[in-house]
Amino acid sequence: MVPLTSWMDVGLEVLFSQKGAFKRDSITYNSTYPHAYNLKLNYVEIPLMLYITDKNIVSAGVGVSYGRLVGLAELDDGQPSTYDDGVTIGTGDGRLHWRSDDPNLPDISSIDDINELNRIAYENCPGITYVSEAVANSTTYRPDDWNICADLRFRIWKGLHLEARYQYSLRPLRYRMYYSDPNQTIPNQIRKQYNNAITVRLVYIFNEHRSKANLEATKK
Repeated sequence: MVPLTSWMDVGLEVLFSQKGAFKRDSITYNSTYPHAYNLKLNYVEIPLMLYITDKNIVSAGVGVSYGRLVGLAELDDGQPSTYDDGVTIGTGDGRLHWRSDDPNLPDISSIDDINELNRIAYENCPGITYVSEAVANSTTYRPDDWNICADLRFRIWKGLHLEARYQYSLRPLRYRMYYSDPNQTIPNQIRKQYNNAITVRLVYIFNEHRSKANLEATKK
């Protein structure tokens, strides 16, 4: 952290973060639809924060964070998820794409409305019964994750602080066609996945008072 004024600081961090989603067994236990789900996304994150401190006790901060995906695992019922005839999850653009490699087909990677996707699929792939016959569900997550961050930090004792941080992805990590029922063949919508996290941590800031004093001395 570097003081800009006696009440404003800028901070740069390097973090390891594990995000994702978790769902326990549910009433779908006896069905063929996945009932237990565990997604782990491991990131190396670099947040850049600007803090404003009131009475040297409470600090509020805002900033952005860049996260690089360095590992991922997606489990359905304890087994690695597979899509489209055995394709496992990985990194990529996180978008929906045609199953066909025909270069004459229009780009559908930016479509996020299921009705628009259905219209384009049936217009360009005559003879299909379901849109999923022509469009493959995404099997990738974006490797880069930009987040907006907001912090609230309270001094507990000297350099020891209690801090809460909220983060939300600025763009989707992955697009997926969503089916509300395991027997459904027509997707209800296109869902966009984001990282949405709240973290609470203890932070100790070394040489905080000396840094403030140096700033005041420089001003004089």
